[in-house]
Amino acid sequence: MTREELYALRQRTGMTTMLHGCMLADRPMRVRMEYVPGRLAVSSRPPLPYQASLGTDAPGLAILAYLPTAFANSPELRSVRERGYARKSAGDENLDVLSVPLLRHSTPVGSVSVTGRHQTLERHLDEFVDAITGAAENLSSRFGRRLPD
Repeated sequence: MTREELYALRQRTGMTTMLHGCMLADRPMRVRMEYVPGRLAVSSRPPLPYQASLGTDAPGLAILAYLPTAFANSPELRSVRERGYARKSAGDENLDVLSVPLLRHSTPVGSVSVTGRHQTLERHLDEFVDAITGAAENLSSRFGRRLPD
């Protein structure tokens, strides 16, 4: 995903947008590779690249749910696959992160996320899911795979 696509997603949603890569060697984790602040600054951000274990946040859960492992069979991850997105608190009770996977064939290679105030994401959830899914489908199609229906 180009930086311009993240800016377009931010323009459409008004939210902070992020691109995450997936590293599966040794200790599976996700790495935040790009960050575009939203129109309403919600918090300070850790420096790039920021990394976290796959099960700790929405970007990681969006990746983990599509891995062909026993871990992907938990109820939470099955729910992520059924919905097509992960949503989780950003560590601040007023902020949530909404993430969808980027797939190359059937393998997750990363995720795309928006972060915003809980109330805003709740009020416009369908709109934000459509926007972020569209951005992820655009990139995933370059890898030869669309997101699951």
